[in-house]
Amino acid sequence: MLFRGTLCEPPFSIEVEQEPGLLRAFTEIASDGQRVVAVVCELADIGKAYAEFSYSIAVVSLDDSHEPFQTQDRTIAAGYIPADVRPNVIPLVADCLLALVEAGKPQGVYRVSKDSHERAMARHHLLTEVLESAGFLVEKQGTDAHGRRFCTMRRNLD
Repeated sequence: MLFRGTLCEPPFSIEVEQEPGLLRAFTEIASDGQRVVAVVCELADIGKAYAEFSYSIAVVSLDDSHEPFQTQDRTIAAGYIPADVRPNVIPLVADCLLALVEAGKPQGVYRVSKDSHERAMARHHLLTEVLESAGFLVEKQGTDAHGRRFCTMRRNLD
């Protein structure tokens, strides 16, 4: 079956769940009638000073006929995201990030990108801008020991 987009134009409907040490925002973006595709964003405590932001695509069967899975691999995720939805996925991720930092009030946010191609860097810069608009300042950025681009941002307390 083909997946059909279910994501509406902004403003997006974002649900936020809380578990000990973790905030999760998720929004359905597509369905094929048997499975639902959702963007899942998480803000996980990684110490007193920081929370790590990550996002992925989840595919869940409504009738248990397919094994559920979650991926951060864009090539795997692409097959589950209809073309009409794709332009809204990263803006949705940005809105989820904002909802998570508003709900969790972390002092610092850590992000890492597994990719370093031009589109990944555009996403990185957009998420940096979102956090700056929420009162965060870039503290440190660079490449980690695994060759991944990372960024730490702290709340501006001025």
